[in-house]
Amino acid sequence: MFFYWLLQNIESAKTTVEGIRKAILFIERNKDDKTSSLNFILSNGKKLFALRKGFINPDYYSLYYLNRDPKKTDISNFQSKETKLLISSKLLREEKAVIICSEKLTEDEDWILIPNHSLLIVDESLNINRLNLDGE
Repeated sequence: MFFYWLLQNIESAKTTVEGIRKAILFIERNKDDKTSSLNFILSNGKKLFALRKGFINPDYYSLYYLNRDPKKTDISNFQSKETKLLISSKLLREEKAVIICSEKLTEDEDWILIPNHSLLIVDESLNINRLNLDGE
């Protein structure tokens, strides 16, 4: 339901960010005590948007990003701390990437916690911009 509401707001706004802000503001003003978080990742085909917005126990609803440079770390094979499974990818060995996930996938890389109430925006050139949505 939230995804549909988000899309409606984006469609009626001048920009994707404006639509996201409008949808989030509505939820903030109308949420009940059971609404815990609004974490999501969304793409419009040109940019990637990642929101971390925890209302209840915000430390539990984490969202991390990593600006990966393959020249610095070989991550073609690594073991997931959470699942204990070996993850293998030939593409990760050669590609520069921005990776967003709820938990750190590796221990030896510089994962950055997206601050609560923040919207991370990644463009086609992998430039990262962060907007604070606190109190809006």
